[in-house]
Amino acid sequence: MSKEVRSKEIPSTEDQAGKRRAIEIRPAKREDLPSVLAIAQSRSLASQDTDSASQSGFLVSGFSMAAYEHYLSAARYFYVADNAGEIQGFLLAYDSEAISPDETLNTLLRYNLIDPFVLIKQICVADGAGGQGIASGLYSHLFKSADTPRFAASVVIEPYNHASVSFHERRGFQKLCDIVPSEDPDGLRRLRGVWFRDLQSTSLPNQRWIPVDSVNEQTLLMEKQHAAIQLYNHEDNLNWTKFGMLITFMMALLAAADYLLKQPGGFTYQALTLLVVIMGYSINLMFYQKIKSGLKFMNHHKASVNVLDDHLMRLNPNLRRLVKNGDSQISGKSVTSAWMEWIPKISVGIWTACSALLLYAKFLGQ
Repeated sequence: MSKEVRSKEIPSTEDQAGKRRAIEIRPAKREDLPSVLAIAQSRSLASQDTDSASQSGFLVSGFSMAAYEHYLSAARYFYVADNAGEIQGFLLAYDSEAISPDETLNTLLRYNLIDPFVLIKQICVADGAGGQGIASGLYSHLFKSADTPRFAASVVIEPYNHASVSFHERRGFQKLCDIVPSEDPDGLRRLRGVWFRDLQSTSLPNQRWIPVDSVNEQTLLMEKQHAAIQLYNHEDNLNWTKFGMLITFMMALLAAADYLLKQPGGFTYQALTLLVVIMGYSINLMFYQKIKSGLKFMNHHKASVNVLDDHLMRLNPNLRRLVKNGDSQISGKSVTSAWMEWIPKISVGIWTACSALLLYAKFLGQ
């Protein structure tokens, strides 16, 4: 459980009667959500000119009312700035352990940082309510409420959110790393910068992977990617070899069937017929299993290349992807996997016809 922290009041402007009004920082309630949504929408990048939004601050999350209703119960830290009944700002945050697996960017951040932290999802102040210390008051309340001294905030830097970056740096946050997330609600992929603050330390935390400008990390991942592609192509070539072996065995089986058809009846040739039929089905079954395992092997390594592609794209957004729109050797299905699944079925069909002819000739056609 988070620490018990009472609602906080921060100084505000004077009202028309000249009395001082205090802005109360308190947990959000359901009746606050329409105001929260209105503030978020007014600060969305889509509703502002890009240049002015960069200077005043913006959001790209595009949360709906349903999303805020979900966070009202799911998020550990959801606060509003209440100025005499008027909501003038809000903060939404939760512990890193509560990050959902479908949050690609935040899951990556959680994996990168070794120690638990509080993820600051959104902080927003209503237009015209700036300069009253609302955002700072929200953060101060969060710092006192959280069980951990470590806090992380992801800030859009394409376009550069000058207002948010400046605010976080004034509050003691330091730039940690850059991350390329999946697409935003509008379908665009925007680079994020992660700002981090530890209330008990001035140094940045330990990370599981090296930040964005590491040449060594990129080189290592590219070597792994190359190895996965080589394995993929190796299995593709093996499938052609397996296909050649099947052709050889089938030609031998057909030759044996032709030989048996020309021989007279009798127990010996009936026994040979049964043996050839069984051998034919056994060979086809073994070939099917080899092709099945080979296709599974290729798909596994194609998935590995996809994962490595994702890591490389996060480290360097300018690198091209190999699997989806890169080299033809790895895009889509391989040459063999596109039709190799049908080869065993065709082969079994041919052998079934030959076997039926043999069995009829040797057992029923006498």
